[in-house]
Amino acid sequence: MSARDRLIVGLDVPTVAQAEAMVETLGDTVSFYKIGYQLAFAGGLSFARELAEDGKQVFLDMKLLDIDNTVAKGVENIAKMGVTMLTLHAYPKAMRAAVA
Repeated sequence: MSARDRLIVGLDVPTVAQAEAMVETLGDTVSFYKIGYQLAFAGGLSFARELAEDGKQVFLDMKLLDIDNTVAKGVENIAKMGVTMLTLHAYPKAMRAAVA
């Protein structure tokens, strides 16, 4: 695994336009990006999907915590976005449901 694939750049900016500019500036030197609450709730979920479609890896830092069925369904939809990984805060039953 190259350094390009090990480095995760946090897109901790308030707008998709700023995130797009950062990704454009970094170009091919970075292939892995983190999207957290701030950007996610400003249109960043669609941007996460675009990054994945462009061959970038995406870490969705959403810290999911809920009952098992809700977590499982959320993870199911996140997986459809092409996201590489996500954060999950869960009780054992919800954790098992998320990976099922």
